[in-house]
Amino acid sequence: MRIQSLAALNPLPRAGRTMPLTSLWRADFPAIAALQRQGQTYLDNAATTQKPQALIDALSHYYANGAANVHRAQHLPGAHATQAFEDSRLKAAHWLNAGDSGQLIFTHGATSALNLLAYGLEHAFVAGDEIVISALEHHANLLPWQQL
Repeated sequence: MRIQSLAALNPLPRAGRTMPLTSLWRADFPAIAALQRQGQTYLDNAATTQKPQALIDALSHYYANGAANVHRAQHLPGAHATQAFEDSRLKAAHWLNAGDSGQLIFTHGATSALNLLAYGLEHAFVAGDEIVISALEHHANLLPWQQL
């Protein structure tokens, strides 16, 4: 596996030249721009992440042109939904450098992902094991571990 430095992945200018983090992608998120016009900053992404315009457009196209279940329909909209889903999985696997797209699990969000992780590992723990997390964790990452 090749390891890259974070500096190589960082699109921000080097020291000596400053650029606010907010300028890189903020314009792609209409809700964030609307909040900014009201003097607000949105920081609750663990609960609900604001959506970029490209996603809003893709979802609008999906719903307007025949929404369907993935892997459960024999009709054309179902085939299109399944193909788009699997194409997304392949792109995500490539982006994450996963060996196989089957290694990825898509969930509804952070809460369901963390519940799957915690309860999936539940039987790996024995009495006396400790799970170390911060008291500052979002409830999505705090409650599943407390309930074990």
